[in-house]
Amino acid sequence: MLLLLDLDNTLLDRAGAFALWAERFAAEFALGDGAVAWIVAADRNGHTPRPELAAAIVSHWQLELEPAALVERLVYEHVDTIAVYDGVAERLHRLADSGVVLVIVTNGPVEQQSRKIRRTGIDERMLGTVISEAVGVKKPERGIFDAAFELAGGAHPETWMVGDDVVNDMHGGRALGLRTGWVSHGAAWTESWRPTVAAETPAEVLDLIAGSGHPRHA
Repeated sequence: MLLLLDLDNTLLDRAGAFALWAERFAAEFALGDGAVAWIVAADRNGHTPRPELAAAIVSHWQLELEPAALVERLVYEHVDTIAVYDGVAERLHRLADSGVVLVIVTNGPVEQQSRKIRRTGIDERMLGTVISEAVGVKKPERGIFDAAFELAGGAHPETWMVGDDVVNDMHGGRALGLRTGWVSHGAAWTESWRPTVAAETPAEVLDLIAGSGHPRHA
């Protein structure tokens, strides 16, 4: 079995780390009530380009701060508090011990994503990591998955894409005929098709995969 694993909000609690950063930033500049919620919403789980988010924050509160300097903070400061989700490391160890091949497949800058991995040690049992900036293509495009297959010596008969993002992870994996494990974080599934397995937390999704006998997703 080959597991392709998303990083942010799948293995690592990026949302929690960014919310904590927003709290500290709002306190630093005395931004007032509602500031944290505004920043978190504007961030869109990291999908808003950092220069765009920095400019929006500076403009919204008329801060005497260069947007370029804020970009650097947005990219790196939340990394200092990022953590592995409860139960994930233990389950990855068990899967690796049983012969499952694990590969991280993540969108983002090489330095930022590498810092997250170094801080948490989440790659201890991974065969390797594929980062979009390094290969020049992002999920859900096929090229980043092909890079992961090359790292793993080819696509395995039973290959999964595990992640929280419906478009990048679930649609990306499904387009290649992979089994899909969706980490919902309590969100409702709204597509016309279903992922192979789904659960609220990454630990639960990994448990479902470990015990699965599901047919290949059509």
